[in-house]
Amino acid sequence: MSYSFGKPLYNCTDGVLSFTIKVSIRDDKFRFIFTQISHKSGGNPVCEFGIITDAELFKIKGSGKKWKNKVWLDIKSKAVDLHKNLLSSITDKVKKFDKDDDW
Repeated sequence: MSYSFGKPLYNCTDGVLSFTIKVSIRDDKFRFIFTQISHKSGGNPVCEFGIITDAELFKIKGSGKKWKNKVWLDIKSKAVDLHKNLLSSITDKVKKFDKDDDW
């Protein structure tokens, strides 16, 4: 998934969010879990956040802390939104699935 903070001063963080989705299905129920969410910038390694954790703030001290925490929170927020959208989409599709379809 492409990522952009959306403001010119943060362009160096533009890049890609990658993740793995673990899907489990049992007894007409399903769940999926995002794992290994990571951020890679389009070229500047200083602007990469790497593995995204559940930490409230980015692990940095000193200069750059304020803007990196803004981006960190934005990345996490967009990952949550993506997860919710995927869950909603999959749930809608599963509800429409014909149980008599012999696949």
